[in-house]
Amino acid sequence: MRRIYYLIFTFVLIFTFENQAQELSVNIQTRYGILAGNSFETGGRGGSFGIDYLYQLKPSLQTVVGAEMSLVPWGTNLSGNLGLKYTKEISPKWNWTLKVETQQGIALFRMNELYAWGLSGIGGIEYKLSPKSILSICTGLSYTSCPAYKSYGLITNYLDLPVEIAYRLKL
Repeated sequence: MRRIYYLIFTFVLIFTFENQAQELSVNIQTRYGILAGNSFETGGRGGSFGIDYLYQLKPSLQTVVGAEMSLVPWGTNLSGNLGLKYTKEISPKWNWTLKVETQQGIALFRMNELYAWGLSGIGGIEYKLSPKSILSICTGLSYTSCPAYKSYGLITNYLDLPVEIAYRLKL
């Protein structure tokens, strides 16, 4: 009886994935500082490289699941991302987009790995290069925190202005 449930579950998954639009996105971000801890600190603050898998929920709404490696002043962060992306078509070739994500991960600190988390919201424009590929540029706000870093330094959180360029491929 269990095998029948597994078989039905497998067919449902395959049927669902075959009939829904799926996309893979590769993105690069550069980050400009706004706040470091409780003080203003402007200037370049590092960047990130990420890969996202997007799954269509509705015609204009997608879930985003991804992985990201970012460079921040306390070191390198590795994180898993989960969020939502809203897209509004403004012409056959152009879209407006808004993406909100939460990040959960680790800061690869020299002494030992530390828990780090973040929230980000970015918006921008997308250009359809072909029916299966899209190029986008976005900006917004990103907050990153590593609470345990207070044992090693004074600044445990950052508020940044990210600028992201992404290439998305429809599978």
